[in-house]
Amino acid sequence: MSLPTLNHVFTMAITPKPPVNTGATPRGKANWFEITGGKITADGEHIADVLSGGGDYLTRYVEDNVAEVDMRLVARDSAGDLLRFTVSGYDYLDRATMLALDGRAGEEEEEEDVGGGGSSSSSSSRSGVAEPFGFEVLKCTTGSERFRWLNFAVLLARVKFVVGDAGIESVVYTVYEVTN
Repeated sequence: MSLPTLNHVFTMAITPKPPVNTGATPRGKANWFEITGGKITADGEHIADVLSGGGDYLTRYVEDNVAEVDMRLVARDSAGDLLRFTVSGYDYLDRATMLALDGRAGEEEEEEDVGGGGSSSSSSSRSGVAEPFGFEVLKCTTGSERFRWLNFAVLLARVKFVVGDAGIESVVYTVYEVTN
């Protein structure tokens, strides 16, 4: 049996609003990120616009620098057909991105002085992540004839965060179809 192959199918960039902190839960710190828009492209061609109103019910395991994604969004293609995406997975974050997800972009987090010798560890070495990333599974439901195949595709995304002074400016999904 051969190993599965990943074939790039599209790139999706979404723009979230600042987070709404919904509080600590037994499973982690909960946030809501409303999506204000975005776009889907493939090989430089515009495929669809991500509509506002979708969002991510994000659960963050702050001490582990891990975020669990539970996102829903809708996009409209050039023919006017809707594509509904359900997204789940895990993102592995550095401390700066974790602070940005907390609405505290650009802040320095005070580090504990363990052993009294001063702190020399960076936020990336403490989290074990030099550059934040995620792996997420996408499921698509659409009536589009052009994108009908997406209804049955196994889609896996590599996720990249674009962090600016105001927080998370965008999230970019490089989406692959898993094939045999």
